[in-house]
Amino acid sequence: MCNIDSQLDTQTYDFLHSFGLKRRSIFAGLEDGCRTRKIRSPAPTIRTLDPEHLQIGDFVDFSGLKGRTICAGLKNGRQIGGKIYYNHKRSSFPLNTQGFLYYHQYPHLPPTTGEIRFRVTKSSDPSYFRNGTDLMAFDGVLPWSIPPFRLLVSHAPLKELLAQDYNIPAEILNFKTQDFPIFLHYLEKPFVLKLEQSATSINVIDSELSIDKTKVLTLLPMPGNNKRSVYR
Repeated sequence: MCNIDSQLDTQTYDFLHSFGLKRRSIFAGLEDGCRTRKIRSPAPTIRTLDPEHLQIGDFVDFSGLKGRTICAGLKNGRQIGGKIYYNHKRSSFPLNTQGFLYYHQYPHLPPTTGEIRFRVTKSSDPSYFRNGTDLMAFDGVLPWSIPPFRLLVSHAPLKELLAQDYNIPAEILNFKTQDFPIFLHYLEKPFVLKLEQSATSINVIDSELSIDKTKVLTLLPMPGNNKRSVYR
């Protein structure tokens, strides 16, 4: 927090006071200016989502922000900008949300089955990545993540990096959905079921990475139960 007293020298204070302004009014105005003034830092440019090739420049700080613009610096020299949100613009990233965006892959499964996560670290040094922890989602049940099938237009930098680093097909990166269904690549994958909803659609993706909309499982909650559960 800024120190108002240190910003107002004696000469300036005497000048304002000569117009009949009281000390309280002078400092209240300065405090309002500090609260409303927004200092915008340059958008960070990340060059990879591969945790094995992270650099100091890939470090991002989302602390206290609902969303932040980032750029992707691609190997071909292009730069693509977009904005990353925590909870669909409804809430802010927790404090100390600083670290690295990365692509989490599941063992023995194709790269297309992974998801973008955020690894919280205490330093911009990529060597701290392994000792960091994944940012949790707003509900605190599972890690915050963005699967390739849920990437939006604002996620353009992430799309470009996934295509560059992991050869994710365009049909997956540009998949259009009107809601936020659950995608399962294997039956043991945990997912959050919102029991306050009347039904939940679960899309099962086959080994050829095709999404058949007929493969939808509808789960009906027990009457009177409005809580969330984690299913495996």
